[in-house]
Amino acid sequence: MLIESNLKKLNEQVFDKFISILDKFQNKENIVIWLSWGSSILWFYEILKTKANIIDKSIWQKIQFVFVDERIVSLDHNDSNYKLNKDYLFDFLLENNYIKNSQIITIDLKAIDIVQNYFQKVPYIDIWLFGVGPDGHTCSLFPWHKLNDMEGISFLEIKDSPKPPSNRITLSKDYIATIPYIFIYFIWEGKKEAFQNFQNVDISKKNCPCKYALDSQNCIVVSDIKL
Repeated sequence: MLIESNLKKLNEQVFDKFISILDKFQNKENIVIWLSWGSSILWFYEILKTKANIIDKSIWQKIQFVFVDERIVSLDHNDSNYKLNKDYLFDFLLENNYIKNSQIITIDLKAIDIVQNYFQKVPYIDIWLFGVGPDGHTCSLFPWHKLNDMEGISFLEIKDSPKPPSNRITLSKDYIATIPYIFIYFIWEGKKEAFQNFQNVDISKKNCPCKYALDSQNCIVVSDIKL
């Protein structure tokens, strides 16, 4: 766990851990990083932008950014995870020539099967950085939703998300288990209950879906909350 009340110091620790993990993948052709959305990781983005030059250019060229908790809306829509990440991170990386547009893998709204089309583009994920909802949901796996019962390594479509917009794609719990490195954020008091439930062994994964992150080989908990 990385626990620190000062968010700047906390995310400097995350950055150090992040670049050490990138180094482990330096011999791979591509390094696939999954970004969800949430205010929790904005501090990390700020640290990443100020220290981007520390990461070797050859590593930047290998990175692919993907979106799994994506809303099925146009890419310029305010609910689009792509747009939010573009505004807060990608524009900076593109303008400063760290990455190219081709390294950002988005959903194709014109595809006959949007979910299957995206699964073909993203057969694996190396690193996942994400926050959780106050109810403990992760990506678009919500407490007690039927998608928690879906098995197999795949992307899933949800048409009745309790949190709007209702139509999204998400990742199956079995796919989450294949991700080697996961950073899970519990930031600010509004996430305290979710953090308590995450650590409570008596609460099931269906009740607190962010617990699926624990099935990863390396689940790194990041929080400014001391329980």
